[in-house]
Amino acid sequence: MDANSIFNSQQHTAKQPSADTSRCPLCGRDNRCACAAAGCPDDATGCWCFTVSIPEQLLTRIPSELRGKACVCPACVEAFYKEQHS
Repeated sequence: MDANSIFNSQQHTAKQPSADTSRCPLCGRDNRCACAAAGCPDDATGCWCFTVSIPEQLLTRIPSELRGKACVCPACVEAFYKEQHS
């Protein structure tokens, strides 16, 4: 199943991938990345993504041209875990 199918089934609105660092490269929504918004401190503990495990399987769904440019949003991480447990 491709990323668009998964996230549309979780009531996400898939948009064109964006290189905007504040947008999720999978769904185009705000990724809530504290580092993109204000710059990361050296310890980078202020961002939500440092408190969760982001599965490699989810990261491989990011289009290659956007990998390493923007963070996946919390909603896509949650949708991935729900998909894995259903």
